[in-house]
Amino acid sequence: MASGAYQDVLLYENDSRHYKYAFKADLALKDIKSKLVKGAISDFKEGKYKESADKSYEVYLFDKKDTLNLYNAAAASLTGKDYVSSIKYYEELKKGTIQEQELFFMQLIKRQN
Repeated sequence: MASGAYQDVLLYENDSRHYKYAFKADLALKDIKSKLVKGAISDFKEGKYKESADKSYEVYLFDKKDTLNLYNAAAASLTGKDYVSSIKYYEELKKGTIQEQELFFMQLIKRQN
């Protein structure tokens, strides 16, 4: 997929510190993400819950720290009665939330010591 290629460009150029295509790749990724988000919203409004969930999950994969799209994927799956996918997304969301909480508390403990 094109988004993977753009992400690879960004990773490679960040590692090499030679930024020839990073700006264009970043803009292209933002454009792809924006179109997917708009498409997910549109699909949800049209009752295409599976398509909405798929697009939301794909956006989540761009940036796993931004869990709103993972939540949207879970909610769209639940609304579309795709309970297997919905549980998968909620479990992933729960796992990420727990990891974030663990990291927060580890940092808090380090600061206190």
